[in-house]
Amino acid sequence: MELDGERVPVTALDAVRIAPSVERTVEAGPDGLDLFAIGAPAVSDGSNDAVMPTP
Repeated sequence: MELDGERVPVTALDAVRIAPSVERTVEAGPDGLDLFAIGAPAVSDGSNDAVMPTP
């Protein structure tokens, strides 16, 4: 997976939240790809987006 030009490795059962403004590219590997995507219309300016804590 590539997010805003940065390659991000993902494996089976990974969950990735991608902000609406992020450019994304998804490419299947040699075993194929199962992709489950959920989206919703933007109803705010994004100022109340959830912030993920850093460990």
